[in-house]
Amino acid sequence: RYRLAQNFKQKIALQMNSDDDYYNVFDNVGKKRPSNIFGRGLLKVDEEIFEFQTAKICEASEYNICVKSLIDEAKRNNRLIAKSIEVLPEKVTFDNLKSNLNAITSVPIGITNKDLRVFNYNFAKNIINVIISKSFEEVVEFSGYILDEIRQLNDVNVTVFDAEKIWANENDDVKNQYEIFIFELEKNLKKDKHNLCIILGIDRFLNSIGELSTFFINHIKKADERGNYSFIVVDSASRIKLHEYDPWYKSFIGKEDGIWVGNGFNDQYLINISTNRRDIVNNCGCSMGYAVKNGIPTFIKLLEMKEKGDDDE
Repeated sequence: RYRLAQNFKQKIALQMNSDDDYYNVFDNVGKKRPSNIFGRGLLKVDEEIFEFQTAKICEASEYNICVKSLIDEAKRNNRLIAKSIEVLPEKVTFDNLKSNLNAITSVPIGITNKDLRVFNYNFAKNIINVIISKSFEEVVEFSGYILDEIRQLNDVNVTVFDAEKIWANENDDVKNQYEIFIFELEKNLKKDKHNLCIILGIDRFLNSIGELSTFFINHIKKADERGNYSFIVVDSASRIKLHEYDPWYKSFIGKEDGIWVGNGFNDQYLINISTNRRDIVNNCGCSMGYAVKNGIPTFIKLLEMKEKGDDDE
C-alpha cells in the first residue's frame, strides 16, 4: 500500500496484477510499465524509473534448491547475522531467568507479556507478602518454583511452615517448628542472613500453632523490628479473605502489593489496583498471572508454569 511504501527507499516491482498497482509502489511512475515478458520489472534508481530484465539463474525446477544454496553461501561469507525476534516462550524456565537472580530484593518470577522483560519481585520490601490465586493447587505449584529459586540464594535462610503437608513430611510438627522460630527470633540468632518464612495454608497454620496464634501479631512486629525478616503467605484467595480483618492482616499486609496466579484476577479485591479493570485479562490460564507493585499490575508469564494439557519439553 502507498503509505507503507513510503518507508522504503529501494523499490523493485515485477509484474503486478494491474497497471494501477504501480502507482502504489512508485512516485511519478507516469505511463511507464514493464513489457509483458516473464522476468521484466521496474526499478527506481536516483529518482528515475528503469525497466529491467531478471536473469535466469537455473532451470525453473531448480529455483528453490539454487536459492537456498546461495543463501547458505551468503551466510558463510557474511558474519553479520540479524538479531532473533524475541517472543514470549511457551514456558518460562529457570534458565530464562537465572541470570537475574541476585538477591531476595530482586527475585525473577516471570517474563512480562507486553515488553518481554524479566520481572523481578522484592520479597523483602514488605514484612508479609502474598501469593494468591483462585486455585489452591495452582498457587502451591507456582510457589514451589519460587521456593526452589530462592533457596539458591546463599544469603537467605528459608523456613517453611507447611501446615497443608504438601511439601513437608506427615511427621513434621508445625507447632514445634514455630516454637524454634520464635526462640531464634527472640534471641536474634540469625542476624547474619535475611530470614524468609513461607506459610503454606494460613488457616491450618494458625490452627496448628494453637495458643501461639494469639501472639502471632507480636511475633510479626518483632520480626519487623529485626529488619532482616519477611514472610510469604501462600493460599487461595477465598481462604485468605477470611482473615482480611484479622489484626495481623490489617497491620502488616499491604493491599497494593502481591502476586496473583492464573484466572480470576479481575474478580478479586484483596489486592487493590490503580488501573482500569477493563484492561485486565481475567481468563488468562494458569501459566499467566499478575504481579502488583504499588497498585500497578503487570501481566506476566509465570516461572515454570504451563497450561493444563501441555506436555513438558
